Amino acid sequence: MNIVKKDLDQNNAVVTLHVEKADYAENVEKNLRDLRKKANIPGFRPGMVPMSLLKKMYGKSVMADEINKLIAEKLYDYIRENDLNILGDPLPNETEQPEIDFNAQEEFDFVFDLGLAPDFEIELSKDIKINYYNIAVTDQMIEDQIKSYQQRFGRYEE
Repeated sequence: MNIVKKDLDQNNAVVTLHVEKADYAENVEKNLRDLRKKANIPGFRPGMVPMSLLKKMYGKSVMADEINKLIAEKLYDYIRENDLNILGDPLPNETEQPEIDFNAQEEFDFVFDLGLAPDFEIELSKDIKINYYNIAVTDQMIEDQIKSYQQRFGRYEE
């Protein structure tokens, strides 16, 4: 798997993941073998469904699931390893993303937009004053809070 980050500006970046068949083929085969053990297809005993039939019926969906898991895992690993301070989650790019055809392709490119948190510094001085309030809690305030909890979360029991 090849991951490339391109900075658009100070707060935006585009990450492109290039997935090859070798990256996901082993996991797809493993999941198909596991599915073969559990598959209940009419005309076949459980666990005896031919692999070619399973590949024809479920191969593309299993492959798509494995590629999705692989992309999520590798993308977040890349963000963690490079210590990228991102805002929100990576979003799929709508303009640069090439068309994906699971029936014809074996290699895929996925493009994600990242919002990067800006770097800033806060300088505090001793001239800044913060008001500190001492609140005296009365018995009436406690009773009102208990009644409020009883109304919101209470229930009638016999």
